[in-house]
Amino acid sequence: MPPRSHLALQRRFEDPELRQTLRERLGEHNVSASPAFARTVVSDLELPFPLEIYLLEGEELRAGIAGQVRRAWLDIDFFWVTDALRGGGVGRALLRDLEGRARAVGARYARLTTFDFQARPFYERQGYSVYGILEDYPPGCTLFYLRKTLR
Repeated sequence: MPPRSHLALQRRFEDPELRQTLRERLGEHNVSASPAFARTVVSDLELPFPLEIYLLEGEELRAGIAGQVRRAWLDIDFFWVTDALRGGGVGRALLRDLEGRARAVGARYARLTTFDFQARPFYERQGYSVYGILEDYPPGCTLFYLRKTLR
């Protein structure tokens, strides 16, 4: 069979409609390849359940954690505690609270990333384990991928 010509293909950039079509096509492919994806309708793939907890002093943000639950996984996207509150259990309490809320909506696992200059030892004390390392990202730093089974 002769190779197909790609001369008729056109490039297009940043098109929201094509982005949605691309997501749908990938979702269809995933469903055809794995029973795990068949249990999740395509629209659910793009509509994660958001979870956010913020601690304020007056109107000032002092700590917060934000994530989303999708396919039984809690993805922790952002987590920050002001320096003045670190080491006093605030972070541990926020993380446990978010994990509990995630379990309540069906999460069985949690995952997050942290840089070498951030909080890897903290997460490991909370039961997270490293499953991947990306060195020199960005140059001079290391990014760690961590996961935990929620009980």
